[in-house]
Amino acid sequence: MAEDDDPNLGDYLSNLGGALLDGFEKTGDETYLNDAIGLLYRAVDATPSGSPYLARRLSNLSSVLLAGFEDDGDTVLLDGAVSAGRRAVVAALAGDSSLGAYLSSLGNALRILFVRTEGLGPLDEAIETFRRAVEVTPTGHTELGMYLTNLGITLRLKASRSRDPGVLAEAEDVLRRSAEAAGDGDPFAGRYLANLANALRGRFDRADDPACLQEAIELYREALRRTPAEDAVIGSHLFNLGCALQSRFGITSDREDIELAGKLLEEAWSAETAPTELRIAAAHRAADAALAAGDAGHAVTMAERAIALLPLFAPRELPRHDRGHRITGTMGIAATAATAAVAAGRLERAVELLEQSRGLLFSETLDTRGDLTLIRRQAPGLAAEFARLREELDTIDHSIGANDPAARHDVLSRWKDLLARIRGTPRLTGFLTPLSIRDLRHAAAEGPVVYLVVHEHRSFALALHDSTRDCVDVIALPDATEDAVYDHADLFREAIRTTSGEEGAVEQQKTAGQQAQQVFSWTWDAVTRPVLEHLGHTAPPPPGTQWPRVRWCPVGIATYLPLHAAGHHPGTRAEVEHSVDTVLDRVVSSYTPTARALLHAAATDSAGSQDVLVVAAAGAPESAALPGVAKEIELLRSLIPTATVLPGPGGEAARAAVLDALPAHAIAHFACHGVSDWRDPTASHLELDDRGQQLTVSQITALNLTGARMAYLSACSTADTSPRHVDEATHLTSAFSLAGYCTVIGTLWPVGDLTARAIARDTYGFLTRGGRTDPDPSLAALALHHAVRNYRESRPAHVLRWAAHVHTGR
Repeated sequence: MAEDDDPNLGDYLSNLGGALLDGFEKTGDETYLNDAIGLLYRAVDATPSGSPYLARRLSNLSSVLLAGFEDDGDTVLLDGAVSAGRRAVVAALAGDSSLGAYLSSLGNALRILFVRTEGLGPLDEAIETFRRAVEVTPTGHTELGMYLTNLGITLRLKASRSRDPGVLAEAEDVLRRSAEAAGDGDPFAGRYLANLANALRGRFDRADDPACLQEAIELYREALRRTPAEDAVIGSHLFNLGCALQSRFGITSDREDIELAGKLLEEAWSAETAPTELRIAAAHRAADAALAAGDAGHAVTMAERAIALLPLFAPRELPRHDRGHRITGTMGIAATAATAAVAAGRLERAVELLEQSRGLLFSETLDTRGDLTLIRRQAPGLAAEFARLREELDTIDHSIGANDPAARHDVLSRWKDLLARIRGTPRLTGFLTPLSIRDLRHAAAEGPVVYLVVHEHRSFALALHDSTRDCVDVIALPDATEDAVYDHADLFREAIRTTSGEEGAVEQQKTAGQQAQQVFSWTWDAVTRPVLEHLGHTAPPPPGTQWPRVRWCPVGIATYLPLHAAGHHPGTRAEVEHSVDTVLDRVVSSYTPTARALLHAAATDSAGSQDVLVVAAAGAPESAALPGVAKEIELLRSLIPTATVLPGPGGEAARAAVLDALPAHAIAHFACHGVSDWRDPTASHLELDDRGQQLTVSQITALNLTGARMAYLSACSTADTSPRHVDEATHLTSAFSLAGYCTVIGTLWPVGDLTARAIARDTYGFLTRGGRTDPDPSLAALALHHAVRNYRESRPAHVLRWAAHVHTGR
């Protein structure tokens, strides 16, 4: 064994680290990878500045850190890869023949940083870095094909963002040069061919050119032929060829294509050396292929295999933000799984799979914040340890800043050991495992939970009832095709953007209102009317009877349909009393991200304190003042004289003061600006003053409040999030639910000052019986329902004004 002062120590460490990285790339064994990272860090530390070997060792370190990031998603590794890559290029001495390799390694890290940050990373720097790598590498060099491929991939990435046909044409040209540069013995030839095929398949997707698709299929087949079976990239080639054959099936309907596609995709799933993300995608696409082939049973099997890999892809060892990024990149699995189960006649299994494939971070948090009654009764000796450890895990999981990976690993190791011991106790074998339909059905104790699923093969609703037999109904929605739902969701977002603009012309605002009404009407006809009629809600409830309730749980793109407000609404005040063909006139609507979220809210709700905290902030940086906030606070004071109001006279609602006050109040009302950040939904926030103090989704989710009952967010877009995050419900409203509030009122889009005040006035008027009692949070859904109906009665034509408010939870 070499001593620390051995002058060749850096060589030994670097060579061994490189060999281990090669072993990881061939086998997927993470032990090789972790050891390689440690050795290459030591190799760099053992190399003095100015050494001709420093640049190579830094570049090797960059490559192994990038491999580590791609394996487990930890952004600390990605940042380290970029830093080491930049240092390597700077450290390269004049005439270093490996400069192209250093540049290419850096370019890879920069490109992946761009993808990880969703457009915030240095893409142009990556392109220029790859261009330099190609420029400094002579024709005929064995690595030139790889550098050209990297440049071509990155140009394609830029073209996908800029939609510049010139950039796209250059990308295809570069990738062709790469494929042509590969000799017969080039071990990477299959990769070059596959990347060219990817570009051609992309052109087919844009231009619907069958010749491009056919060439891509031939190239994928050649890539497979020229790639050794033991190469870790083989799974990618199988996946790409399977997807291309699926696309060709869409043109030809040739059964042989779809059957071969399914076989290849299943092979890609079974390739254990392939990245977990690719194996998930392969199983997902294989399920879709099985559906297209009419084999619903196998489609369920493949969907279950995809879902089973999700915890491995986003393990709790990763920081929460990185887990969220990974999970939200697997969109569509829930809809495919449910569609397959329904096609197979397994309705209860469809609900279970929807619960296991959506709201995963939400469920992880509930694991550490649930009721302790069962474990105290069945395993009192473990209950105290569980309570302590779950609080420790919850704290480290929701820490806003960086935390120690070693400390996280230690907590998780003890957590897994404790769960194993708890599950070894009689009657606790299923502790904190996915809920079965036997438990999930209780979420519908106060009314059905209705899942809305949209898929290319069929669209349907699943109604979950609290019944011991036949607790799930399926309602076919043949008019809610996937294309139709996307078209109406886009039309609705366009209408919201127009009405939210400060300078929209009157005619534009009128057109936007008509577009919104068109979406409301279509959603009623295609979606909510069939559901309500199936549930027996064919007319408004008779006067004096209890209003029925429905909890909507839309999946994927269906989240953007205004289910609670769907209908043919009256255009004048005179028509309001005769309105019957709307959701608002037949049921009280609530939303929930999952059935489990409802169960958690029911288990933690208690009729305790009803103290009220009111947080008011009329101003915000770069936003118009909200003159109605002061009047909203006045009316709340008149109805709830004992409410605590922040800020006090002459003060400001500082974040620290708000966070200190929340635990002491069961009800929290925020009257302020709300901001929905689609680029990073965890940064969506409430504006607390005009100096930039904010309360973000991440900060709210980190709270773990006991006794919290209702949050009312009188602010814009608090239940809005990006398409990537809809199945994880990453927005302000769900953040307050996770913080402990059993019922939350928020908004799906921007709402005007006057409207917000009017809705708040009538909601609290109902909750307090006109100021005669303390507010009763258990009536929140009904109170909001009547407040919205009242506002619609006064302004029936202004649909986007009165329809923005929604109730979530109990």
